[in-house]
Order: sequence, then structure tokens, then C-alpha cells
Amino acid sequence: MNKITLSTLFLLTVFTFLILSTTFGFTEQDKTQTIKGNIVCVELDKERNIKTLEDYNRCSGLLVVIGIDGKSYTISGTRHELQNIAKGSKRKMGVRVTLMLDGIVKGHQRAWRFYPSSLEAEESQKSEERKIVGTIVCLLPDYNMGYVKPVVLIVPCNKKIPHSHIAYTSEGKIYALHGTEEKINKIETDPNRIDVSITGIVQGNDKGRILYIE
Repeated sequence: MNKITLSTLFLLTVFTFLILSTTFGFTEQDKTQTIKGNIVCVELDKERNIKTLEDYNRCSGLLVVIGIDGKSYTISGTRHELQNIAKGSKRKMGVRVTLMLDGIVKGHQRAWRFYPSSLEAEESQKSEERKIVGTIVCLLPDYNMGYVKPVVLIVPCNKKIPHSHIAYTSEGKIYALHGTEEKINKIETDPNRIDVSITGIVQGNDKGRILYIE
């Protein structure tokens, strides 16, 4: 009888943990991790053309980490955190310095995102549902060079090397696109990339907006 009771309690405990994990998003990736790589800035120029910069200390768009682990991460956090990261744009003997960053990693191979601190920061927690209309850009990584090439493809991109995506609007706002693998796959298999309507939850600030596709 005791064995049966203990087994039942154990199963209930595991079941409860799984429910809480699903509900509140507790995963192994919520733990603090260290990532290492090069950072680039992805921003718009005055003509609303997307460009990337190796020197990101004055970045007006998004910061992207090209990890030596074969993953690319878009960074989101408070303005203060992102400004501190931007100050780390350094070169040694003309060569970019590879950085190590501690924070929380979330997402999957086609939509990694990196938070430089705990998720309790007030600015990172602010969110609202929003519909945007914009151009979808693929950020194709070159891990040997520590760089990304922004490309607006007119064909499905799901056969390309796993990569991140952003969207920019006519107002000049840039959003890192995130969501489940199913949602990102839907973006990748759709050849329509210009004037695309996307609805989702927006988080972050002007230094690192994230649109979590619903």
C-alpha cells in the first residue's frame, strides 16, 4: 500500500512539474549561459536600406551575436544593458575582439534570442500585442567571418543554413522575429517578403525589439 502511495505521489509531482514548466516556460535554456562570438549591428540607413556594421558602438538597430558555437542570436534587454554591450565594440591590431557574454538563451536554431541578464528586468518584461507591416529579411550567417549578410529573398529560405529573421517597417523600426519552429517555418516557406502583415507580441525597446509571432 505504501509503495503504491509513494509511486502515485511521485507521478503527481512529475505531472505537476510538467504542467508548470509548460505554463510558465521553465526550461533548461532559462539558466544563465555563456556565449562567445562576434557582434554585428543590423540597422537601416537614411534611405531605409538594411545594412550591417562590424563596429556597433553607435548601433541604431539590433545587435546580433555570431556565436562560435554555430548559432546566431539576436540580443534583447534593457537600454542600459544594450548600451553597455555596445561600448564593448573593440578591435585589437585591426581585428575584432571575440566577446564572451553571460545571460539567458531562448528559442531554437532558426530563432535564438539572448538576454544579457535575468528576465526580471522591467523593460524586457513590457509587452503588447501589435500588428506590423514590413519587409522580412534573412540574416544569413558566416561563422568563419563572424558576420551576417542581410538578404531579402523572393523564394522560400527554409533550405538555407539555419538563420535568424528580422522585419523592418516604413517607419524605420526593426523587429527580431521569434516564435515556435512552426511559426518561423511558415515565414520561411512563404516567398512573399515585402509588405507582409505580421501579428504578434512585441517586447523590448528601440535598442532591441522582438516580435513573437502568434
